[in-house]
Amino acid sequence: HPFAVEISSNLHKSCNEFNQPLLRFERPNEDIPGSFLIEELVDLSNYCFHNRNVLMAIGARHLCEAVSIVRQSGANVFARILPTPESIKQTLKCSLAESDYAIIRPFQGARKGCFEHALCRRWLITDVICRQSGGLTQRLWQEICQKDNINLWLISRPAVATGVDVVHTIQEVLD
Repeated sequence: HPFAVEISSNLHKSCNEFNQPLLRFERPNEDIPGSFLIEELVDLSNYCFHNRNVLMAIGARHLCEAVSIVRQSGANVFARILPTPESIKQTLKCSLAESDYAIIRPFQGARKGCFEHALCRRWLITDVICRQSGGLTQRLWQEICQKDNINLWLISRPAVATGVDVVHTIQEVLD
């Protein structure tokens, strides 16, 4: 979530400067059995991925860093990226073979997650790394990983700055 950290910091500074209250709307965190929560990408270097097939579903901005870290731990690395020019450019810098990444938009296909599930089967994925968002994409990976006994690694949300109120529902915003 490096982008979220930067945006949140800028918002916090701006709101403080203009004495404007700042509310952070978050989806609730769920306790996900069988998943591993890490604070940041570099934490992956503490784990052995020797001969494991790891799918990166983290976006392209920090993909090269993640690929490097997990490869150094012995993994075969694959990636699912979004079909945007920037994502494709970033991915091409990561020294992934053309057969080791897929350019797809989430939730496409006849059934929600059918392409992601097919990628996991094709590449014999043992581990998926994605961001803890509490949203649809995280739930999609949870379902796939639970169904196929795949390890799910979640990069935790950034911490909330002091002085920022967190709300989880529209009613809390209105209150």
